[in-house]
Amino acid sequence: MIGLSVKISLRNTDPALRIRINHAGYYDNQGTFIRDFLEKPTDIPAFGTQEIFIKQSELRGDTGANFKIDWTADKPASPPLIEAVMIGTRGVNRFAFASRGIVISP
Repeated sequence: MIGLSVKISLRNTDPALRIRINHAGYYDNQGTFIRDFLEKPTDIPAFGTQEIFIKQSELRGDTGANFKIDWTADKPASPPLIEAVMIGTRGVNRFAFASRGIVISP
């Protein structure tokens, strides 16, 4: 297994309303909750961005780790764009790839 650094970008796509990120739950291969990457809910202003960084040394999630992002808004708002960029190295080789979040039913 090769450890990866991960940057998760939570982008508020609404041009007028703030959104609130309530939880950023981190889950392992088995779907077991590991921890919440937010200490408290955080607001993202219109067109703003919040980022979460996971160090390459964080191996608890294993190769199939997942995040579940719970968000709300005071009024109906455009859903956030959630993307992850993963970066790793092995010897002299470097690699990176991106993944986009999908909406799941509550």
